Amino acid sequence: MLKLSSLKIMCIDSDGFFEEFSNLFIEFGYEVICKDDFPHINYVIDNKTDAILIKRDCEEKTIFLKEIENEPDLFSSVILVFDDNFSDFEISNRIDEILPLKIDFEVLKEKIRYNLEIRDLKNSIIKYEKKLNNTVKYAKLYKKEYNTLKSENLKNHDFLHNSLKQISLMVNDKDILEKELDQSNILYKNNFVNFVNLLSNLIESKRQYHKGHSKKVAEISVFIAKSLDLSEDKIKQIEIAALLHELGKLSIPDELSMKNPKDYSKHEEDLLAQHPVSGANMLSEFADFDMISKIIRHFHEKVDGTGYPKGLRLKKIPIGSRIVNVANIYDNLVYRNNYSVKKAFGIIEEKIGISYDSQIVNHLHKFANLNPVEDKDRSNEINIYEIKPGMKLASGIFTPLGAKLLPVDSILSQNDIDKIASYHKLTPLDETVYIKE
Repeated sequence: MLKLSSLKIMCIDSDGFFEEFSNLFIEFGYEVICKDDFPHINYVIDNKTDAILIKRDCEEKTIFLKEIENEPDLFSSVILVFDDNFSDFEISNRIDEILPLKIDFEVLKEKIRYNLEIRDLKNSIIKYEKKLNNTVKYAKLYKKEYNTLKSENLKNHDFLHNSLKQISLMVNDKDILEKELDQSNILYKNNFVNFVNLLSNLIESKRQYHKGHSKKVAEISVFIAKSLDLSEDKIKQIEIAALLHELGKLSIPDELSMKNPKDYSKHEEDLLAQHPVSGANMLSEFADFDMISKIIRHFHEKVDGTGYPKGLRLKKIPIGSRIVNVANIYDNLVYRNNYSVKKAFGIIEEKIGISYDSQIVNHLHKFANLNPVEDKDRSNEINIYEIKPGMKLASGIFTPLGAKLLPVDSILSQNDIDKIASYHKLTPLDETVYIKE
């Protein structure tokens, strides 16, 4: 995968044309090699640059480009020539792009990125074609050997045995190459992101009263997952699970999906309650969705073990499921039903230790603080060691198991602070406390 923050660029000019660009490249984290004359071809090969920028309209430029034209070790390097009047068609095939002398730095960066991606794509196609050619080559060899053996009347048993052994090896090699080719085709055609977006849009189209719900739940879930310092892979799995957490609702009747949730009967609510399992079962049919389907299957579990479908408790519930559960209820209360942030957290905090994980709710406070619905929703984030008597809590303080130490709106006394400090010493609490401004 192309990493734009670690590129290596060679700049060749004779009049300091690239000096300003070189400084900007270095500030951006690129490694830059500047040459005021055209270097020897071996020097260029040894330095293995991602891009070569050239500004000099002279015979040396033509000679230099001809030298590297058929040099296989430089096929991956992008060559950009800066010239307002370039007309040397003899060497134009080796140049990736001809740029004007006056060009914005951001445009230049984008040109480099674009041409590197094109170069990577070309190299991928070359590798793909090489595999394909090898497969065809082995197939032709096999066919030729087979036809030769078939046309001849072999009388020597040992010769026949050795020939068949050789054919067997060739067939095995052919099978291996065909499998590799199949895998390459699958990877080449598989567009994971588009598939997820397609499902997400399909869900949105059937949920009249939930437009934008899945995307908002995904936004909140990703924020919480990043705040918890989860790995990039887990964050991506949680984001996709949040986008698709209502996938199972596609299996319910259309008339129910178009109905206002406030008007559901008890039977309809029970039917909808099974949608996480239905959605997880749909995704289990696809490769690479194992963890995502698991998150969706269990996002209605409760930390006290009274949820469904399995009645899992606490850490037995996947972290992604606990995050999506909290993000889902917050979006439903604040963005779908227009509850105030304060009222929404009052409802959520009442169920900490019952339905919701206290640590995740604390990080939800951080999201609400950075994304307030109204200015009054903002609060001050301070470290637990910085609390002082007289401060008013903007959120409750809970133990890791969900026991409430102090409720929201508590005005801290010295006894409260001593109580928190004693508990924190035995069982560490979340160190971020929210204080009303």
